Amino acid sequence: MCFLLQYMDRIYVKHQNKVPVHQLGLDKWRDVVVRNKKVRERLLTTLLDLVQKERTGEVIDRALMRSITMVSHRSAVCCYSVLCCC
Repeated sequence: MCFLLQYMDRIYVKHQNKVPVHQLGLDKWRDVVVRNKKVRERLLTTLLDLVQKERTGEVIDRALMRSITMVSHRSAVCCYSVLCCC
């Protein structure tokens, strides 16, 4: 599947002046996930809950915390770059 999408980007997309498949995926992710209020609220609530648990001495899932932070950061960078380019 990956080779097919790479081929589309190299040949079809380039010749037809279309948006690359990877960019379409990022745009869809931004529109469906990043801009979804429920998802943002749940990520923030989970992150703050993990911070509170760690402060009270509980052992937390640091991988989960890292993942939430990375998703939030990448999403913010993605949205910022889209807003700045408009």
